[in-house]
Amino acid sequence: MAATQANVVTDAQVAFYQQNGYVQIDGILSLEEVEELRALTDEMNAEVQKTLPPLDQRNKYQQVFLQVVNVWRRDERFRKFTFHPRLAQAARSLIGAEKVRLWHDHLMTKLPGPSGRQTDWHQDFPYWPIAEPGPMSVWIPMQDVDLEMGCMHFVPGSHEWGIDQAIMLDREEAGDLFDLVKDKPAEEIRRVYVPLKKGSVTFHNGLTFHFAGKNYSEMARRVLSVIYMADGSTYVPRERPPGYNTDGVKVHPVTDEAGYLNTGDKFGGEYFPIIE
Repeated sequence: MAATQANVVTDAQVAFYQQNGYVQIDGILSLEEVEELRALTDEMNAEVQKTLPPLDQRNKYQQVFLQVVNVWRRDERFRKFTFHPRLAQAARSLIGAEKVRLWHDHLMTKLPGPSGRQTDWHQDFPYWPIAEPGPMSVWIPMQDVDLEMGCMHFVPGSHEWGIDQAIMLDREEAGDLFDLVKDKPAEEIRRVYVPLKKGSVTFHNGLTFHFAGKNYSEMARRVLSVIYMADGSTYVPRERPPGYNTDGVKVHPVTDEAGYLNTGDKFGGEYFPIIE
C-alpha cells in the first residue's frame, strides 16, 4: 500500500513502528510549513527567555532545553501545527486507533553553548497520568538535525520490555535506565540514532527508550513535539519520583491545569480534544 494524501504512512512503516517502537517519516511537512513554525517558535522563545536567567544559571532541567508546554493554548497560531491533519492521520495509523486525542504539545529548544545538557535516556509514559499504554509522540525538528545538534536516539523494541520507570531528568546524574535491563543480551540493546532533514519527523511509543544529545552546534535546535493518545484513554494519577523537583506540580502540569479529572475519567473536553 503506497502512501497517498489520504494515507500518510505505509503498511511497512506501521509494521516497523509496531516492532521497533519508533519510525521515521520523511517529507510529512512542507519546507514552507517548517519555516513558518520556526519563525513562530523563535518569537515564542524570545518572550519566554525574558523571564529566565542566563543558561549557565538555570536549573539542570532548564539546561536540557527551553520548554514551552501546551504552546497551542498560549498562541493560536501554533494550532495549525499541533492539529496538523497529516500528523494526526499518521498517528491514527501507527497507534491503530479510529480517533486520537491530544495529550499535549511542547516546544523543546536545545540552546547552543557549554552550559546546555543532553536529554538523558528515558521513557515518556512514566511521567504521563494515562492508564492505557500506547500514547506516542511526534518529534518535529525545524532544521536539519544530526549528531552534533542533538538528534534523537532510540532502542528498537524497548517498548515491549515491560519497563515503566521515571528517571530524574532534573539532576546532574539522572539515573541509568539500562540498569533495569542488565540481564538482557547485549545484542538486544541496540542504540540507533536518527538524523533528520527539515520536513521529516519521528514518531515514538511512550515506552520506547530514547535520548537526545547535547547541542554542540552554533545554532538552536528547535523541535515541536505533539503527543497523541487513543480516544477513550483514561486518567490515573502517578506519584512523582522521590526527590523530584515538582515546582508545585501535583501530578502533571497539563492535568493540574485542567483540574477536573478523577481516577478513571476519560480524557476529553477543550484540554484534550480529538484531532481530525
